[in-house]
Amino acid sequence: MRILITGASSLPGYRAALEALRRGYEVVGLYYAHPIPVEDEKLRKVFIDVSQLDDLRRL
Repeated sequence: MRILITGASSLPGYRAALEALRRGYEVVGLYYAHPIPVEDEKLRKVFIDVSQLDDLRRL
């Protein structure tokens, strides 16, 4: 299963991403201000400004 987490570098998003990875999910983690401090083959990190519709369309 795959899960999308916005704000994956913030504390709640980061913890949600870690838990999803622990449970075996593939995670697409969106971040803007700070990089996501995790390396995992099931984690796809996406630098994006979610307030920009064109950026979201490229996901």
